[in-house]
Amino acid sequence: VITDGKDSYTVFIYMCGLMQWSGLWRYPTIGYNAEGILYVNHHLTGRAEANKIDCDNSNSVYTNVLYRISIDPDKIKILQSQCLSWYYSDIESYGSNENISMYSDSQLDCPCTWLQADRDIRFTVYLQKDDSLCFIDRFTNDRGGGQLCCYSYIPQFYGAIVTRGASSGGLLRFHPGWEWTTNYFKYIEYDRDPQEECCFPGVGYCHLYHLRRPPKTCARYNVERRGKCNFSLSYNIYVLMYIQQTGYMVE
Repeated sequence: VITDGKDSYTVFIYMCGLMQWSGLWRYPTIGYNAEGILYVNHHLTGRAEANKIDCDNSNSVYTNVLYRISIDPDKIKILQSQCLSWYYSDIESYGSNENISMYSDSQLDCPCTWLQADRDIRFTVYLQKDDSLCFIDRFTNDRGGGQLCCYSYIPQFYGAIVTRGASSGGLLRFHPGWEWTTNYFKYIEYDRDPQEECCFPGVGYCHLYHLRRPPKTCARYNVERRGKCNFSLSYNIYVLMYIQQTGYMVE
């Protein structure tokens, strides 16, 4: 870690030829992660070319990769102001937190894992965040909104539902539907951007966003079966008898 007392960076020093990553089993994650709250992934993360990061500098046998880990205080103040403005405006136009919570409870619960979501015909893959994969319900609810369910990419929680932070899903005021439609741009303005502003590291207002867009758990999730087949069986029962005939007499 290097710092001048105001800005801080973390630096990784690679010597060409010493990484020796075969990539046989899986590709590496490169970057830093502070408990999923503050993190950056290198652009080679998850790619076969990741083993070449140590020879990325053609002018030296060493490759230095720097990540800024300090946060600009002026940017934090701007994001806090934007988040609070959205929060109170959303209450005026969409009702109290209690109403939002009650409405969220009436919506479809999320599948517990991304594998369940992938197999559930009521959901479809929608977007990928830095460390989560998100599914959305296929159809809008009775208010024109939707439900976003996100699942972790972090190795120790891989595939598990995320219910907090910037990587979580939640109730959507506007179902985005197709890109570049009116609803899509409303989703960007009233759902996606507020989450990025309120849940940005250091802002401290992510709980306000979740009050207005509550994430769903999988506590009441019921597995959806792809189809049903109704049928009935009927049986005809026959009794086979052996009759021996002798002359005109039947024994």
